[in-house]
Amino acid sequence: MAPKKSGKAKKVETAEEKEERLRLEAIEAAEHGAKLEKATAARLSERRAREQEYAHLNALKIQNQWRSIMRQAKTEVLRKEIEVLSQTHERTINCKDAIIEALNHDLDDAEEQFQTAQRGHIQVMDRLESLHAQRMMEEQQRFRTCLTDMEVEFDAERAEIQATQARGRKEANDIFEAMQRDCEELENEALQEFETAREELRNRASEEYNVLKIQLEGQIEELERTIEAAHQTYLSGSGARMQTFQAAMQRDSDAAADIKSRGRRLTHLQDSLGEWRTKLAADRKEWEDRNRALRAERDRLSASHRGLKATLERQRAQQAERLRQISIDSDTREKDLKEQLSKAERLLKLGELCRKLEREREKVLPFHTLDEAVPTPALPSYQAVQASRKAAGKPPLPSSHSLNDKPMKTEATPRGPAEGSSLAEDDWKLQAYRPDGQHAQPAPSSVGPGTAEDEPLGSFFKRFNMVLLDKASIDRQKAQLQRENKELSQALQQHALQARGGAAWDSHCINRLH
Repeated sequence: MAPKKSGKAKKVETAEEKEERLRLEAIEAAEHGAKLEKATAARLSERRAREQEYAHLNALKIQNQWRSIMRQAKTEVLRKEIEVLSQTHERTINCKDAIIEALNHDLDDAEEQFQTAQRGHIQVMDRLESLHAQRMMEEQQRFRTCLTDMEVEFDAERAEIQATQARGRKEANDIFEAMQRDCEELENEALQEFETAREELRNRASEEYNVLKIQLEGQIEELERTIEAAHQTYLSGSGARMQTFQAAMQRDSDAAADIKSRGRRLTHLQDSLGEWRTKLAADRKEWEDRNRALRAERDRLSASHRGLKATLERQRAQQAERLRQISIDSDTREKDLKEQLSKAERLLKLGELCRKLEREREKVLPFHTLDEAVPTPALPSYQAVQASRKAAGKPPLPSSHSLNDKPMKTEATPRGPAEGSSLAEDDWKLQAYRPDGQHAQPAPSSVGPGTAEDEPLGSFFKRFNMVLLDKASIDRQKAQLQRENKELSQALQQHALQARGGAAWDSHCINRLH
């Protein structure tokens, strides 16, 4: 046995393995460098976060110190303001208490007035409902009457048309059956005549055949005797020619028999052809006359049928047109009723909206008679506006009576720059609007005598004109209050500037004071 090796032999490293080992070492070195960079970046981030925390903490401390200093200064300013505001608040509270008491009293009065107005409104609604129900019943009764008349007339015309059509159909069926019977009779007669003629022709041909047969047989016998005599003479004269003659005789007899049979057949065919031509000419003339009569009858029936069909189509078109017109009239009437209903609902809604803005006198006496002149009381806001315009040297505004007597539309009066553009735009633009939304003149203050249906509209237009006057007065009072509020705001800002030694207040503080 060979001796065992004491240890492993040293492995020789190849070029590929060396290259792989170097590549792995380079990767490990790159990973180690990346780990060092990450650790350095983490330490720097930690230091930066700590510095930011210290900076934030110091900023909070500085802000707290400044806040305490500003709070002390603000407290002194607010104490002075509180004194002024407390006095103003006490005056406001006293004023509001007085207003609340007055509003409670007005609320009790308004409740009583509401009950009165509600009773009046219910009466008007009942009257409108009864009037609408009466109109609807009349329209329905008129529609039912018209519909019943149309149905009766339509049924009568339909029954007449059906009866006419049934009579025409019966007449056409009778004519067709009569023509069919005539055709059958003519066919039977022609068949009988044909059978009779055929029997006559057959009998006559048989008789002629027998006569000719007898004659020919006699002639043949005579010829046979003559030939036999000549034959005997010939036989005695020449034996050779005898045989030739016999053969020729046989051929002649055969040819004669054939000629005779063909002659008889040709004669029979010529006779039959002449007879059939004569009968065909007679039948052709007869059938042409019959066909001409049938064609004329067919044309007459077709013309009658077309006339009846045209009449039926025309009547159907007339009935369809009448039904369409009835449907159109019904739809138009329904639309008119819906429009009237919508107008009534709009009037009631406008009346409810106007009731919320009625004056004291209107709430107590909501419904005036048509002959009663409704006085227009002067509102305090209107008097205040008149006084302010008089003090400013401007022409006075027209009164409510003058506005009721003429169109409620005036031009805007020129104003100074301090009054603002909104007031100039809303200055007495009193162009009235009717309930249908069209631009129109206001209704007169008094309505002449009319029917009971015009009475609610007259009251409505009276209240509508009064509401327009109230709206104009309220708009002017609102503009005046806005000007006063603006002046007070400017005065308050000036006072605040003086109190703070020239420091301006922001709009938020001013709104809080308001």
